[in-house]
Amino acid sequence: MALNHKIHLLWGFLFAIVACTGNELLPSENYNGNKSTNSQNIQRSEEEALHIANTFFQERKDLTRSTTKSLFSAEARTLAPQIKVRSGQSYPAVDTTMYFINRGDNNGFLLVSGDKRHPAIIAYSKKGSLHLKDIRSSSPMRHYVEQYEKYISFEHDSATIAHDKEMRKRWGDKWKFKLIPLHPDSMKIPGAPTLEHDYPKTSRITFSPFEKEINWGQKYPYNITFTPIRDTTPPVGCAVIAMAQVLALYKQPQAVGDLQLHWDNIYNECTNLKTLADTFYANNDKLPPVSENNRLAILEVSSLCKKISKLAGTRYTTTAGSTYPEYMPPTMRKLGFSCSNLHPIEGKELVNELNNHRPVIITATGIVDTISNQRVGHGWIIDGYEIVTVEEHIEHTATYLKLRISDNYYFRCNWGWNGGGLTAPNGSAYFSLNHLIPWFKTPQEKWYIPAYFDSILFGCTNIKYKKNE
Repeated sequence: MALNHKIHLLWGFLFAIVACTGNELLPSENYNGNKSTNSQNIQRSEEEALHIANTFFQERKDLTRSTTKSLFSAEARTLAPQIKVRSGQSYPAVDTTMYFINRGDNNGFLLVSGDKRHPAIIAYSKKGSLHLKDIRSSSPMRHYVEQYEKYISFEHDSATIAHDKEMRKRWGDKWKFKLIPLHPDSMKIPGAPTLEHDYPKTSRITFSPFEKEINWGQKYPYNITFTPIRDTTPPVGCAVIAMAQVLALYKQPQAVGDLQLHWDNIYNECTNLKTLADTFYANNDKLPPVSENNRLAILEVSSLCKKISKLAGTRYTTTAGSTYPEYMPPTMRKLGFSCSNLHPIEGKELVNELNNHRPVIITATGIVDTISNQRVGHGWIIDGYEIVTVEEHIEHTATYLKLRISDNYYFRCNWGWNGGGLTAPNGSAYFSLNHLIPWFKTPQEKWYIPAYFDSILFGCTNIKYKKNE
């Protein structure tokens, strides 16, 4: 996963080559107006994190503390040194920056912020798991977590606070508040939804514009038609599998060169992860007994990936497939699609694209691989989102209950590794991307990109198959 020596400048940033070694993933966060600096007030406890998980997964409200701990396991990530911000001051740090909450053995996870000044939920999945050890073994995921920790520290720097205050004055505060009038005897009414421990409450709206989720990967059997290098078959590459999955979502084109694509059969055989992941990874040296339809679908998908890799100029080693990000839009056009060039992207554009039933290809740079000490990148697709509305208790008096309401967007990130979560056998994971897309347009329609972020996201949008335009 080395940075290619050929460097291209765009918007004043360096493009890294997007490359994957075969076991990596990337992924999240939001803004809270509470600027308390008392570390005891801002630190979210493990018990509070478990309560959030219990509420999020809609478990029974009568669970005791011991029962909750038996349903969920919690791992805390502690930040050793305080992060230095632009002013040179150490911000009042929380000891624990986030909690990894797992539901049972493999029944979903929740990544919970340890800082109460920020929305509690960073990422989640109803299936699979996410542990501290997974972060250590994945450069992109580790970068994602470390960037979040940097984000929450810089957000409380005095210069940033002043800028945020000005931006909120111009654009409006994202937080909404609600007052619930209380009956004078409401404190005495059993089950009345007025007590602090009834909150936070969460509700979700899911938008999945496509018929089925496509959860393809880069290893066997997707690379079965690829040429081995020193007796080792390389992974397909993240950029290649991202583009292939976009084609699958559209079921287009019907052919690439001499390769005929039977999309209905591919959908029937290749959207079930147990068919492609569990079965084949258990027998990595050869194809196990499968149906003829399954065999043909696998060969077509792998052959499609090989053709895309040639169109994109992907370079291979025994451990990685590397593609220049700026080559992805021209490759999509060669495959019969129209699309934008790569450009800085923010949340509103992502939502608009998905609302118009268009997936988005994303590339990220700024990831430093700790083994090679080189800057690398990752490419993936976003093909859905959820709006999570959180009601948080602010104040409770004898006459009213005050709630703060926030709508937070979480995007289904298809990282190109057989599904959503790090170890999800099947299913989707949703991630907040706020700390990776911290830019927005000023009233002069110029992009404001905070100088204290070193991770940038670019998107290829407005993807359409030309014959359907």
